[in-house]
Amino acid sequence: MTKISIVGSYPPHYGGISIHMQRLHKLLAPNSECHVYDLYASGGEPDEAGVHRVYGKSMQRILRCGQLLRKNPSDIEHIHVSAMRKFLWGTPVLLGGRRSGKRILTIHGGAFPDVIANLAAWERFIFRWMLKQFDHFVCVSAKQKQVLLDWKLTEDRISIVNAYLPPVRDVDTSPFQGVLDAKASGHPVLICTAPYLEHYGVVELLTALKALPKSDSKPPCLVFVTYLDVDEAYKAKCKELMEGLKIFEYKEIDPSQLSALMSISDVFVRPTWWDGDAVSVREASYFGNRILATDVTTRPTGSHLCESKNPESLGKALAEVLQDPKLGKVDFDHFDSMRKLIAIYNQLGADISTDA
Repeated sequence: MTKISIVGSYPPHYGGISIHMQRLHKLLAPNSECHVYDLYASGGEPDEAGVHRVYGKSMQRILRCGQLLRKNPSDIEHIHVSAMRKFLWGTPVLLGGRRSGKRILTIHGGAFPDVIANLAAWERFIFRWMLKQFDHFVCVSAKQKQVLLDWKLTEDRISIVNAYLPPVRDVDTSPFQGVLDAKASGHPVLICTAPYLEHYGVVELLTALKALPKSDSKPPCLVFVTYLDVDEAYKAKCKELMEGLKIFEYKEIDPSQLSALMSISDVFVRPTWWDGDAVSVREASYFGNRILATDVTTRPTGSHLCESKNPESLGKALAEVLQDPKLGKVDFDHFDSMRKLIAIYNQLGADISTDA
């Protein structure tokens, strides 16, 4: 049986990478000996079969994870990274030492091209060394792939795979009676997931909602799922804009609860200025949401797009989506990423099958 190690973040830590890793783990576990190393554990997380929580400060975590990987060698190590500049600092410790298995790096961060373009000389040296340590690279966009090609990697070592695996469709909506009542009474339900950080575009979304023209139909309500309170001034600005709007706010909820809220909603809104390949966009479409998103990256075919940093453009697109129930319907194969990832594993020597 193939032995696989996955390194990154894992629930209850919130975010797209965590959810992706959890679903990847559940996909691989029945057909392999799969171990997960959670580098973002804070303490008190529930035990889960095959999941190893790595505690300590940043460099301590990386050191301990490298030690664990060397002590428990795998046929395939699959490392997931978003903040590439931070990741570079720890690569010699994490990747150093002789290992006979194959390595995969999945690059999630939308800022990756700009980060690599602005590396200092010593960072470029480490980045060049790091590229030699992996057998295959998984990118979430063509822009990321082009960066690797510019650094002389060959096409056969790079794949573009959306960082998305489908959720469980059977969800419990009973904890969200308020949202269910609003929908039943005729309010269109919008949903947005974002922390209170400027580049996620929450201010633009709230501004657009306030500027929607009055109509005979009931105004939309917004389901806002937030996490990571790191900018109190920005949060205060958002709270001020929320006054007078019909909003249901939930903080750091379980992924299954997010899926339940998506199953109630009508339109998923992604107003960010900066994005990689948002898992939430695809997950929302899985539950039948129409998609309204900024044009900062490639979106699933059929998504209704607006300009980033532009509340007027977002407001216009929002009004259009609310008026036309056909706008924003996406055409997307929800099992495509699953098949592609398994193909990469098998290409590197695994023996894993799927019925999807």
